[in-house]
Amino acid sequence: AAPAAAAPPVAALTALKRDAWADARKELIAMDKRNAATLEAIENALFIVVFDESSPVTIEEMSHVAVHRHGRALWFDKNFQIIVCANGRMCSNVDHTWADAGVMVHMFDFVFQSESSVDHWVPPAQERRDLPAPARLEWTLTDAMRATVDAAHARVLREVVPALDLHVLKYQSYGKGIVKKLQMSPDAYCQMAIQLAYYRLHKRVVLTYETGGTVRFMTGRTETVRSASVESKAFVEAMCAAEEAAA
Repeated sequence: AAPAAAAPPVAALTALKRDAWADARKELIAMDKRNAATLEAIENALFIVVFDESSPVTIEEMSHVAVHRHGRALWFDKNFQIIVCANGRMCSNVDHTWADAGVMVHMFDFVFQSESSVDHWVPPAQERRDLPAPARLEWTLTDAMRATVDAAHARVLREVVPALDLHVLKYQSYGKGIVKKLQMSPDAYCQMAIQLAYYRLHKRVVLTYETGGTVRFMTGRTETVRSASVESKAFVEAMCAAEEAAA
C-alpha cells in the first residue's frame, strides 16, 4: 500500500545531532507504546529496504539518492539501507560506525557474482507460508513532536542536502591491468595521481589520508596510510618542472 500522504518523516530525526536525536527517541518511546514497537521493529531489522520514487540515471544522481534522498526519509542510524529506485536501479546508505566500506563492497561483489551465474529469480523449492504478512509501521505523535520532526526535516533540506558537492569521474581509458603490466601498484599509482593533481592546482603538498584495511586481522579495522612523503613531493615537483620546461 502507498504510504499515507500525511505520514510524518520521523526518520529525519536520525539526521539530528546525536544528543538531540537521543532525547527525541526517548520522548517517542515514552509517548506511546506503538512508537516503541515501531522503533523496535526498525532497530532489530537486519537492514532496511527503501523504495524511492525517483529514477536516477548517472552515478552522480544515484549518489545523491544514496547519501540523502533529496530530503526524503532515510534512517541514518541503520547499519545499511538498500534503496531501490523506480527505474530498477539500486544504491545503498551505510552507517560508518559498525563497518568500513570494504565490508559492503565484498557483500555486493558476492551478490553480483551470484546474480550473474543464475536466473534473476529462482522459484523456491518449497513455498514459505509461515512468514508474517507485511504491516504498516505506525507512529503516534504529539503536536510538539510533529514540530520537532518538521524542524529536523527542514534542516535536512536546508543544510544537509545543499552541503553535498559531488562530482563523479568514471575514467574508462585504461584500468588497473595496464598499471600492473608496468609492474606498479594501482593504489600507489592513483595516490600519486592525486598528489600531482593537488600540486598542479595549489602548488603545495599537504597531509593526505588513505584508509589501510586491517579487517582481515584479529580485532583489526583500519589504519591510516600517509601517502604524502618526501619522495612523493620530489615526484610532483619533477613532473611539474618537466611540464614547465616543455611549455
